[in-house]
Amino acid sequence: KSNEGQSHLTENEALFAYTLRAFFLSPMQLSCKIENLTEFEFDLICNEEIIKINQDSLAAYPRLDSKNEDGSVRVYKRNLENGDLAIGIFNTSDSAVRQTLELSGYTNVRNLWTKTDMAVNGVFGCTVEAHCAVVLRVS
Repeated sequence: KSNEGQSHLTENEALFAYTLRAFFLSPMQLSCKIENLTEFEFDLICNEEIIKINQDSLAAYPRLDSKNEDGSVRVYKRNLENGDLAIGIFNTSDSAVRQTLELSGYTNVRNLWTKTDMAVNGVFGCTVEAHCAVVLRVS
């Protein structure tokens, strides 16, 4: 069986690349046979919550909120039409990082990839795997 057309990205790298396009309002397109997608790839491109962030009617462009010293971890924030805030954390380093965010005024954080909700009391922390991204919706 040929590997032609198969990605050489890890799952974390594929998630990073898809998140980057979705979070930064890029057109979402596929150039593959749907029936050849793995379950992971199918779940990745069909995540309705990520698609909603991409297609939010406010169309606010993300702004860089913070980055670590060497720039390998960047946090972007994006206002959404309903008043929620989308946060994208991108880790290009070769190791997992722990990221802490000040979220005063917000009480609920939803991780859009894991589809988990967490109540927040001002400070939120999460781990971002190497070559990966996390997308949060806070309200």
